[in-house]
Amino acid sequence: MLVIDDNRLVGAVVERLLRGHEVHVETDPTSAVEAILAGARFDLTLCDFFMPQMRGDEVFQLLSMAAPDMVPGFVFMTAGGHSDAERLALAAAPGGVVLKPFDPERLCELASAAATRRIERPSSAAGVRSDAVV
Repeated sequence: MLVIDDNRLVGAVVERLLRGHEVHVETDPTSAVEAILAGARFDLTLCDFFMPQMRGDEVFQLLSMAAPDMVPGFVFMTAGGHSDAERLALAAAPGGVVLKPFDPERLCELASAAATRRIERPSSAAGVRSDAVV
């Protein structure tokens, strides 16, 4: 699972809440996108919406083009305070939105759903790696 948040503390909290799952925390969205472009795959991506280097909707657009197999597991994280345009961008995430502060049960549900999708995904599907990182 991939957590993209410029706040290291947020990443550490999510990683702790999802103990038992393999979690990769990235504080730089550009580095996360570069890893995905290089072939890294994740079943669940929890992405902060407001980051100084790159907004979450920009990450989502790049991921949608470079790794469409990751789109179903994309979830925005946000503390709220959005314009109409930002609310539209948030609505584009297939996995929905997780509000900060986090509901630990909601994060665990998302992780379980991502693991189930990975197990149910046919390993022979074109363009889908059977060794996806969770």
